[in-house]
Amino acid sequence: MKKNKLLFFIFISVIALYGIFLYISDIYFEHKKELVIKNKLSKMETHYKIFQHNLTSFADYIFNDKIYKDTIVEIISNASNTNDKKTISELRTKLYEKLKGHYSYLKSQGVLQYHFVLTNNISFLRMHKPSKYGDDLTNIREDYKYVNEHKKISRGFSHGRVAHGFRNVYPLFDKKGNHIGAMEVSFSTEKLAEHLKSLSGIHSHFIIRKDIFEEKAWDRKDMVLKYRTSKENKNYMMHVFNKNKHLVQEDNLKSIAKVKNQIDQKLKLNEKFSVFTFENYQSMIITFYPIKQNITKKTVAWVVSYENSNVIDQVIRNSSYIKILIFFLFLSMGFIVYKYLLQNIKLNDRSRQLHNKTQEQEVLLSLFDKGDSVLFKWKNDQKWSVEYVSLSISDLLEYDVDDFLKTKPLWTESP
Repeated sequence: MKKNKLLFFIFISVIALYGIFLYISDIYFEHKKELVIKNKLSKMETHYKIFQHNLTSFADYIFNDKIYKDTIVEIISNASNTNDKKTISELRTKLYEKLKGHYSYLKSQGVLQYHFVLTNNISFLRMHKPSKYGDDLTNIREDYKYVNEHKKISRGFSHGRVAHGFRNVYPLFDKKGNHIGAMEVSFSTEKLAEHLKSLSGIHSHFIIRKDIFEEKAWDRKDMVLKYRTSKENKNYMMHVFNKNKHLVQEDNLKSIAKVKNQIDQKLKLNEKFSVFTFENYQSMIITFYPIKQNITKKTVAWVVSYENSNVIDQVIRNSSYIKILIFFLFLSMGFIVYKYLLQNIKLNDRSRQLHNKTQEQEVLLSLFDKGDSVLFKWKNDQKWSVEYVSLSISDLLEYDVDDFLKTKPLWTESP
């Protein structure tokens, strides 16, 4: 019974200690994971700011290098100051012929749109689609409206009727300082994906809210960019380009499914975040960085990156090994403690038994001390030396106990 109780106590103690270890281990893992995620978010934000800076510098170079040279400003000024459709058409053709070689080079450098509008927000020339012109963009492009009203540069993410991008819209002035319209240099979100890939090998793609375009716009044949429904959230569309057409959407469906609800909830907060998932013995950190519309400052899109973490994978592997090792260590320690306590119990039982026997002997000897008989215990030597004699010797033989123990009289000579 004692053994069973002891074994149960040791088992419970080992389980409790191992539970404490697991709790501490989980706290350490969560702390390490949060540090890695925080680092990923910080890295994403830094890369995005570098990307914006580079695009701004490149766009400013394009604007300053070409627009105020040749007769470009003069052409736009003339178009702004006439209502004659034929004259406007001739001026448009003239501007297109002057810029088409330059635009061909800019496209190879990632420029998506090179667009000119007049002061009334009427499209004058789209270099990416010269056949489409004359439409009023006042209620479609808030950045054009802002630039033409305030005559200040507008930068940042913006969407139009058939495309979105990182846009730089500049006010245009003639040689006398008169405002004559606006010009746009925009870059596709593919440029951001390439930027992240080149900097740190991060795969990323771009998702944009469905409701920012017209209801049926996604199926239009004149869409400049191609989209498909995002697997991260059904309310977003993913910008598809050749390099990410099949990546993530198929490969990481299991990873996405595990954290789908978490993603849905955090997207509503419109703040940068990362989620962690573990699939096929490999960690995955999915980072979402919000992209705000340049005028309204509302979050209308996200950069989504998928990245494995070797640090977390190593922590998980090490933690697994350590957990197994600690479990067997605690088990071994429990067994050693069990054996030690069991041995002490046995020793205590023997000591108790010996003590009980001693007490019994003392009771028995006390009976001789008070009785009418004498009890002797002697050594096996020549004198038969007495080791013990009961107190009753004094009454029966008139000798003290010390006399016999000191061999003054011999017990064999006693009457």
